Amino acid sequence: DRFGRRQMILIGLAIFLVGSVMCVAASDIEVFIAGRVIQAIGSCAGFVMGRAMVRDMYPMDQAAAKIADLTSVVVIVPGLAPLVGGYLDAWAGWRASMWFVLVVGAIVFVIALVRAHETLPEDKRHDVSFASLFAAFPTLLRNPVFTSYALQTSLHTAAYFVFLSGTAYVYVNLMGGAKEEIGLWFLGITVFYIAGNRGTSRFAASHGIASVNVLGGGL
Repeated sequence: DRFGRRQMILIGLAIFLVGSVMCVAASDIEVFIAGRVIQAIGSCAGFVMGRAMVRDMYPMDQAAAKIADLTSVVVIVPGLAPLVGGYLDAWAGWRASMWFVLVVGAIVFVIALVRAHETLPEDKRHDVSFASLFAAFPTLLRNPVFTSYALQTSLHTAAYFVFLSGTAYVYVNLMGGAKEEIGLWFLGITVFYIAGNRGTSRFAASHGIASVNVLGGGL
């Protein structure tokens, strides 16, 4: 909100690349974990800014449809990651996965540098401090609409990513499955996730996000 979107994406991608280099070069688990944390800090920028850029450009109901489109594309990555990572690990060892994300991150950085445009005009920017940010939380949490949406998103996302991180251990270590096969099972989940987002994209603009949200939450 203070510096705009494009600059934050480029900084985030640069941080992600630093973390990726640390992971590729790691000689012990401590350095590797530190690199993964830095990767996560950097990659959050694109995850957050992508949605903010949609809100910059579209009114609310239209933005809900566009964010659903965006999410249906984004979810392909965690759907394909176990498949790609499993085969890379089986064929060339764990460092191959880190090289893969380093190369992809570098390509995305170049694309963003050349093609990403700013969506938040200077006259709409405003200074924000961490103190004012945290001071606003009590007001937000007293808003039942905000709280219901925030809780839904938080709980659904938590369940999804805990499932992604825990399933590999259960399938490989406890059930004796091959690590390169686990990605095939994730594809089914990804297909349904994309289908849900495509449905949201189709109906949110015409029926409003509230009714679509009730239907999705009920399912």
